[in-house]
Amino acid sequence: MGGTRRFAPLLAGCLLAAPAVVVGWPPSSDLASHEAMLALLARFGDPTFAPRDVYSLALGHQGQLFYALAWPLALLTGTGLACKLVVASSIAALVALAGRLAAYLGRSPWGALAVAPAALGALFYRGAAPQMLGLALWVGALPLLDRAAERPTWRRTALAASAVALLAFAHSTSLAWACLASGVFALCHAPDRLTPVRLAPAALGAALGALEMVWQARVETPLARIYSSRILWHPLGTKLASLADNLIGPHGTVIEAMLVLLLAVAAVLWRIRPPEPGVDDVADPVGRARTVRFAALSAALFVAYLAAPFSVNFGAMLYACFLAPAYVVGVVLLAPPAGTRGIVLAAPAFALVLAPLVAAIPQLAAAQREWVAVEPLIARIDAGSAVWIIQFGRHDRSLAFDPLGFGYRALAERGGRAAFSLAEYPDAPVVIRPDHRWDRTLVRAVVGGSGSLRPAHDLRRFRWVLAHVYEQTLIPDVILAFAPEGELAAAQGEWMLLRSRLPQVPITAPDEDPPEGAETLQDRVERFK
Repeated sequence: MGGTRRFAPLLAGCLLAAPAVVVGWPPSSDLASHEAMLALLARFGDPTFAPRDVYSLALGHQGQLFYALAWPLALLTGTGLACKLVVASSIAALVALAGRLAAYLGRSPWGALAVAPAALGALFYRGAAPQMLGLALWVGALPLLDRAAERPTWRRTALAASAVALLAFAHSTSLAWACLASGVFALCHAPDRLTPVRLAPAALGAALGALEMVWQARVETPLARIYSSRILWHPLGTKLASLADNLIGPHGTVIEAMLVLLLAVAAVLWRIRPPEPGVDDVADPVGRARTVRFAALSAALFVAYLAAPFSVNFGAMLYACFLAPAYVVGVVLLAPPAGTRGIVLAAPAFALVLAPLVAAIPQLAAAQREWVAVEPLIARIDAGSAVWIIQFGRHDRSLAFDPLGFGYRALAERGGRAAFSLAEYPDAPVVIRPDHRWDRTLVRAVVGGSGSLRPAHDLRRFRWVLAHVYEQTLIPDVILAFAPEGELAAAQGEWMLLRSRLPQVPITAPDEDPPEGAETLQDRVERFK
């Protein structure tokens, strides 16, 4: 049984990673956009994939570690499998490193299995691959950050500072988590002459964050300025009501209630069970102090969840990013002391691993349907052309992911350029050159949505439109709305591929505003109702 406990986190992590690779494409909203960026990076300079002068490299920004790891892998396996493998590794590593954290805190490895709802949770369904990688690395770095504050030496401080720099390269949110952890650990000690040394890793992280903001401001695009023009907030009630959605993904009330019940059962069984002989939950002052520091960290992260805005610049759902790390630390602390045995303790841990896997089954089935439908359409798109990926009408609210994201595999597989890809972000490793950006076109799409597309103007720039229409009754109206400038090339499931009939400008052509009074796609659909 001891060997089972020791390897349980790694085995559970591998099991939870399976949904990332078992289907053609996982139910992850933005993962295809990350694959498209990886493809632009792996095939940079290939004129058959995209003209050489459309894109330029912008290496070194925060958030690029995911691509740095997937890039060499993509050369061997292709970009799709490379992305899935790095995501799967991030899931497995998170649970395995949570087991290491449990050992550091003197907790049973069963506590690491309770991390499962966050490992296969909202971050996975959003397709936030860099943040998933950052979360796993942050959990692995926590003992290092704590030791640097517990007994500071120059060597420990240097190692902690290196970990903070790595987490900055993983993602700006993992940098924020690292700064918060380092600061909390330092401030939990009485002020003395070593306090500046304890705070040095957090200070480095703050400096790296400030430098990144200055760098991004120097390369800011008109599209970025729309997002940075104001900070968006969600009310406290919304944050509290959406706790489960922001941790495990929007699976619905039944799944959320089941997970809450399992957590409650685990908490009761783990904390009221009498300790076994020789097992002490607070065996030494060092262990008690560590428990206090990590409890303070979990509380600080949850306060950040309640206090942070919805979006700053391009980063949406910012406050939700603090929930998963708060949960991970809190649930590990909830685990029984190391050495505690019994099936009564193991059973809820295994149930918390199985619950997100069961919840993932309908999402995996839906993702497979979307992939089977869209892949043949993507194969019909001319290599190196411009494509606009749109969602028209309502979304399927039963899904924890956005199927529209699957459309961005067109850029990953066929190259060229796509409207509103990650190449529009100033911190992406590959960006569109300033003289070839279509900023006014994209700003119009962001402000007005997909319905603001003007077929008579935009179909000269975009040869293909890949449209996802969940409301099947709208499909005939959408096809009519694109005529006579566009025609239906193929359709499958909820996806349509439309081809422009208009003469095409090169994808390097300068941006242009549409003529005054040009009809929008929404205008035309309304006429047919």
